Amino acid sequence: YDEYSGYFSSNRSPSIYEDEENCCNDVFSFKYPKKDSIILTFIDTIKKHLPIKLYFHNDEPDPRTLEISTDKTYKESYLSYYILKNKYLKINPSKQIEDFFEKTLKGNYNKLNLTLNYVLETLEKGNMVELHIKGFASPLYKKQYNTNLSKRRISSFMNLINSFENGQLKSYWDIGKLKIVELPFGENQSQHVSDNPEDRKKSVYSKDAMLERKIEIVEIIEL
Repeated sequence: YDEYSGYFSSNRSPSIYEDEENCCNDVFSFKYPKKDSIILTFIDTIKKHLPIKLYFHNDEPDPRTLEISTDKTYKESYLSYYILKNKYLKINPSKQIEDFFEKTLKGNYNKLNLTLNYVLETLEKGNMVELHIKGFASPLYKKQYNTNLSKRRISSFMNLINSFENGQLKSYWDIGKLKIVELPFGENQSQHVSDNPEDRKKSVYSKDAMLERKIEIVEIIEL
């Protein structure tokens, strides 16, 4: 026997008997499923949500600057983007744009909050967690400008970490229990995004352009 299995004796049904029922004891065995076969870790649960894509309005946060950091949190950027929904629909009316705001933008923000709560629970159990995050941008600006813009967007995520649950995540970051790894800037992948600043309907307000303006949490590792 061990912590997952054992034996016991009983004369209760369904014991085997020859003459009278319940006359004699039989030996029975039992086995529990091992815990690691039925219980997922918080990190296993989190990984189902990856990658988490956090989207931004054009040239946000802090437009027209080469700064690589910002005082804004991603929550602020998300809210300021979401309230532009009607403006986007006026310029480019389509179900794709409607779905982007209601499903893609809002859905990923909700996944972010769920994931950060899981991360906090994992840290509270004494484990270390490492987040890998990557920035992207649409092709509207030059590479160096986009690289700096990507860093500002990651900075807004870091500010969200600092403020999350009244600084609870920050306390783990400060002591090295929570690590955030910034991956190299991602080049634009879409061939359908306009880089013409005069054609703002396509370069700013099209779904293809909107999908490029993001950062992604691509990996979460329990150390």
